[in-house]
Amino acid sequence: MEGPQEVKLADLPVEIWERVLSHLDVKHHKLLREVSDELEDISNSYVLHRYKCYELAHQKSPKNKRDYKARVVLQVIRYVVSYFTDKDYESHIVLSLLTLQGEEYAVRAQLKKFLVNFLFRLESPLNDFTAEGKKQLQLRRLHYTMALIRLLRQFRNFRIIGIGMPLLHWILEIELDNTLFGTIEEVKQSESQRRVYFMVIIAELLFYEMRHKTCSREMDTDGTMYNYGILSESTATRTPRLQIKFEVQGPQSVINLLHDVTTGTDDPSKPFNMPPESVFTANITVKSFRGPNYLYNGDFHINILKLSDLYE
Repeated sequence: MEGPQEVKLADLPVEIWERVLSHLDVKHHKLLREVSDELEDISNSYVLHRYKCYELAHQKSPKNKRDYKARVVLQVIRYVVSYFTDKDYESHIVLSLLTLQGEEYAVRAQLKKFLVNFLFRLESPLNDFTAEGKKQLQLRRLHYTMALIRLLRQFRNFRIIGIGMPLLHWILEIELDNTLFGTIEEVKQSESQRRVYFMVIIAELLFYEMRHKTCSREMDTDGTMYNYGILSESTATRTPRLQIKFEVQGPQSVINLLHDVTTGTDDPSKPFNMPPESVFTANITVKSFRGPNYLYNGDFHINILKLSDLYE
């Protein structure tokens, strides 16, 4: 007579896993993920499936104000994560979604919470100084650039005031009317913090702009006080405007890709492979015009990727 056979946890039916995972809080969900790669994959599939169901439920016409806010939040999140489709990014997305477990997605605070968590995860060091590691770092920062440009394209007042390749760099200059951005107090922030918080602010402004709402907000981030806002329906002759200048150096295939993202002719689901031995670097200069006198309206610089980051 045969004894009881061992059953691996990973081989349990999906229905059982759904019941188990639905009863776990964030702490125990994370502990389960650490047991094995197989259980991490099961966790990823479960969380992403639930999130996609939530997305589908809100793609229909909103029944009330809360449903409409949820729909906008989900759209903004989709704009940010649409280029981070590789398997390597899956766990970053899932762990960021887990921070919202038991809370409403459809509030501005939760949009910020997800984005801060997700973007800082992308800033974690790869600790790989091989040629492949450098390639992955370049891809990660390229996807950041693409996501930021895609966010900016969604603003109704989005305007391209310059695009081309005058010398060795590809230049993209964007202007957003009725939009302000600046700092009241500023301490020296890390480059990671600047990248993360700038995208979070742009995403939050888009959340209000898509709902045709005016906003004026402050964000205190580790000693730096950002002030930003949007005058959604303003018809005044003198309103604030924001200029954002991208300077990019890279192979022609990268330049072509960014041009397509800027014009909205790219396909986010199509993977992009960085050419061998290529070098991608980029930076942003942000300048606000006609902002309040108490704001620092000088140039605000953001390094997306420097040459020294690849050869430290």
